[in-house]
This record gives sequence, C-alpha cells and structure tokens, in this order.
Amino acid sequence: MLDVFDGLVLRFLGRSIARQFVVFGGVSAVLQEGSMLVGRGIIPTYNRIDEHIRERWRINEICESYVRLVSLMDNTNYGSVAIKPSAFGMELGSFMFAKTLQNFIRAISGKALEIEIDAENRETLCDVQRVLNALAPKLPRGVTFRPAFQMHLPKELRTELVDRYRILDMPVRIVKGSGLYNVGAEEASDEEVRGNYFETFRMQIAKGMHPKVATVRDRRLLGSLKEVVGSENISADQFTIQFLAGPFGRSLSREHAALGYRVGCYVPFVDLSAPDEWVGYVRRRIAFGRKLMFRK
Repeated sequence: MLDVFDGLVLRFLGRSIARQFVVFGGVSAVLQEGSMLVGRGIIPTYNRIDEHIRERWRINEICESYVRLVSLMDNTNYGSVAIKPSAFGMELGSFMFAKTLQNFIRAISGKALEIEIDAENRETLCDVQRVLNALAPKLPRGVTFRPAFQMHLPKELRTELVDRYRILDMPVRIVKGSGLYNVGAEEASDEEVRGNYFETFRMQIAKGMHPKVATVRDRRLLGSLKEVVGSENISADQFTIQFLAGPFGRSLSREHAALGYRVGCYVPFVDLSAPDEWVGYVRRRIAFGRKLMFRK
C-alpha cells in the first residue's frame, strides 16, 4: 500500500515536488543557484542526482559534466561537489568506480575541491570506503574526500566502517539516514541514531576533522547539537551545519547563518542530458515526507 501511495503522489505531484528540491537546467542553472547561496553566506554542495548507471558512456558523461561544473566555479559560486558511487561506476564494480573517480580527480588537477561521496546501498558502503582509502594518499594538494556516514546503520556495519575501514579518519558528512535505499533492512532505533550522531560528532571534533552535520529540518537535533557545542566549548568554525535545498531547509539555513554558524546547502540538480533523473530522488523525498507525517 505504501508503494501505491508514493506512486500516486509521484504521478500527480512529482514534478511540482521536484522543482522544490531539484535545480533543473544543468550546470549553468545550478551554479546560478550556488551564487545566490554564496551571497547569503551559505556554502553549496552540488550533486547531480543520476544513480544506478550501468552504461559506460553515461558514466563518462556524468564525470565530464562534473569536470565542466568545477571548471566553471569561481569565487561567486564556489562550493563542494557530491557524487553518487552508483553514477560513477559502482554498479559495474569497485574497479570502475575507482577508475572514474581517478579520471575526475586528474581532470580537475590544480583545483582545490572537497568531494563528498553519497552513501547509497549499504551492501556497497565498505567497498566504496575501501576505494576511498586506497585513493586518499594520492590525492592532489587541496583535494579531499568526505564520505557520508549514516547513523541509522546496524551496529555491526557501523563498527566495521569505523574499526576496519577507518571512515572517521576522514572528515565525514554525518547523516541520520532514512533507510530508503534499503527498505526492510534492520536499522538502529531513533534513540540509537541520536546517540551515534553525537558520538560521531565528538570523535570528529576530537580528531580536528571539521565534520558536516546534515539534517533536513530536525530542530530538536539542532537544539541538542548546540547544547553540546556550548557545554563542550566547541567553536562554530570547527564544524558545518548542512541543510538540504528546498522548503524544509531554506529558512533554517538562513537562520543559522545569521547566528554565525558555518552553513552548507546540499543542492541536487538534473543535467540537460538526463531530464528524467529526478524521479528516483523525488520518490525518496516523497517516502521521507510520508515517514515524517505518518510514521510509516
């Protein structure tokens, strides 16, 4: 029934919802959005939302579009990029993902850039981190990786990523995680998610890693975070609060930027070469909204 509900919302309201969260028009349009954010003191992270790509020519085209985006960034719209492993070749295996990521890094040689790596299917999280660990020591000066680390992961997988794959030796983007890539899989409870969130935050601060703490609209979480920051004498320049572009995050991002926090905004965009790639992303946003509203 839930799939039917989500499908009906997608069919009748999907494109309208998409325009609230996703920038259409490709690289030039998303850089214009980035300029508006930078003008408000907010750091954009640009994310082309293609996913689960198996055609090699499309993987190469996606990589080339990121190269074009980075080449066009300037001080008016400068930010980070976020890539989806499944758009960079992970669907064809770790070797293809590593090769595409290496090609991207070579093509942006001379640019300072933070590359965020989205967390997708939990079955590939360790393989993705293994690739990042292998490439990290060879990164050009000024280029860094920032993997997303989901706080809802089962304890065993969380432990494996931390202890075996040393994910916290890199700066991370701390996300609660929705489970929407792996519906039905075991997840941590809400209480455990919050515990993981603040444990990870403290560990990153202790390592001097400048974590990004990501939320769509969780004021309670933000309130708790600010209590931790205040009680433990953590300065605002030691972390970034990252919101999602769209109606949920827009007012919160401006509010926290005005309060003096370092604020980022995750900006998904659709390239002109793949005009329907918004569908999978928006279906997850619909499911996320349904979970918020109905707890189902």
